[in-house]
Order: sequence, then C-alpha cells, then structure tokens
Amino acid sequence: MEHTSNEENFRRFYALVCRHFVVMTGTYFQLDDFGKPTSGELLFTYSGFAMSFGGVWHLITAGHVIEEIDEYLHHKNIRIREFNLLDWVGTNARHNTLIPFDYENAAPSGVCDKDLGVDFGFLVLSNRDKRLLEANGIIAFEEKDWIKQPKDEDFLAYCLLGVPKQGDCTINHCPKSTCSR
Repeated sequence: MEHTSNEENFRRFYALVCRHFVVMTGTYFQLDDFGKPTSGELLFTYSGFAMSFGGVWHLITAGHVIEEIDEYLHHKNIRIREFNLLDWVGTNARHNTLIPFDYENAAPSGVCDKDLGVDFGFLVLSNRDKRLLEANGIIAFEEKDWIKQPKDEDFLAYCLLGVPKQGDCTINHCPKSTCSR
C-alpha cells in the first residue's frame, strides 16, 4: 500500500478545492462630505466559489458580504471604483489577470440572519464571466455535486477556504501578505 504524506494530501486537496474558488475584489475611495477623496485607493476582497444552477453559473459567497457591499454602494462617504474577479489562486491557473466584473448587473442577493444561523449570498455570472473563469481552470459545482452528499459520518474532516477581509490598506501600501501584483 502506497503511503502519501500529509503535505501531499493537502496539496491534492487544495488543488481540488481551488478549481472552484473565486475571489471578488475591487477598489474604493473614502470621501469627505463634499465627495472629495480622503484616502488613497483602498482594496477589498471577498471569498466565493462557482456553482451552477440549471446550467447558469453563480458566484456563491456570504450574505453579509452582499449586505456590506450594498451598504458601501449607498454610503455617501465611499465610492467604489471597480469590481473584479480573481481566479488564479488554484494550482493550474494559466493567467493572473483580474476579470472586470459588473457587480450590479449580477443581481446580487443574499440572506444573513444570525438568529436563524443563515448566511449565504449569490451573484449571477455572465456568459463572459463563465468563459473567462473556465479559461483559467475554474469549474462550477454542478447539481450532481451538491444534490448527492455523503452522510455526516462519512466525512473525515471539514475545512474553510477563504481570503481574509482587508483592512484599510492602500493599493501601494499593503503588506506583502495581502496583495501582490
């Protein structure tokens, strides 16, 4: 029987999971009450994964992410400059170029209810988004993947994959661990 190391098992698992992992990222400025920037360009990042419903791709994230972005979009002291999708976290990425993302036309929707223990959000990805994500090795979880799940006792372990929430760091002054270009 062939023995694989924990490190090798982790690498295989990481490669498998990252085939679905997509980061929604972008930049924004803080504004004064007159609409003038009071900060440099700031970075935000949110974790997500690609999932297909009836053949239509979605970016799945947390409901509180959708609520937070909605608050930022309507806040008089914040101006979001751009949204992008980052799809090169995986081990087989072919490109490391951000994909411009039309957040508002992606019909963002989510639920975050701490009393019910529910926190999920989703955005509809365009055919263009899907094509560009696929070109970089991203595949969506399909119905066949999430309808037929093993019993809880069959799981060996659970894990959470994501990116940390960015603090207020400017594009040119982030710690190397949070943004590399």
